[in-house]
Amino acid sequence: YQRRVRGECVAVISNNKVVETFDRKFQKQASTVAIKRPTSVQVTNKNVVISDKSGDAYSYDLSLTNQKYLLGHVSVVMDMVLTPDHKFLITCDRDEKIRVSHFPNCYNIETYLLGHEEYVLQILLLSPNILLSVGGDQKLLLWDLSSQTLLQTLSSNHGDYTSVSYTSPYLLTCNKRHVMFTN
Repeated sequence: YQRRVRGECVAVISNNKVVETFDRKFQKQASTVAIKRPTSVQVTNKNVVISDKSGDAYSYDLSLTNQKYLLGHVSVVMDMVLTPDHKFLITCDRDEKIRVSHFPNCYNIETYLLGHEEYVLQILLLSPNILLSVGGDQKLLLWDLSSQTLLQTLSSNHGDYTSVSYTSPYLLTCNKRHVMFTN
């Protein structure tokens, strides 16, 4: 399961293809079944954006009735984030790529951020212009989105990262054996 909150809307996806929206009191607003198993969800004030296991991303209105195709990758989209200004949709995939696309016209690709040697598992915006990517290559890469450059590489001595979470100023990284807390 994965959930995202924006304003008055909470969107939830599950492994059984169900996509649901709730209000802040967790009253169900809408429900639909996705075409393929969802991998990530983002919410704007007007849309719910879902990526799926086939490598595609779709935008739905908040009632989950009108679906619009946004973009496609050749491989599975592992994660995605919208920039705070909703200008860009950033996606990552199993083919070591991070794609920065204009939103909602995602056929306009701004850039690719290439630096991982294996799949990109997760991406996080640490600030409006700083992106953290987590790869199967046991690396965390820190990117400057405004200059589209790699700022720093952090390597793990403890195996692949399985999850990363950020709440300023703390970064929590997890793998199968360790949880690390950094500030």
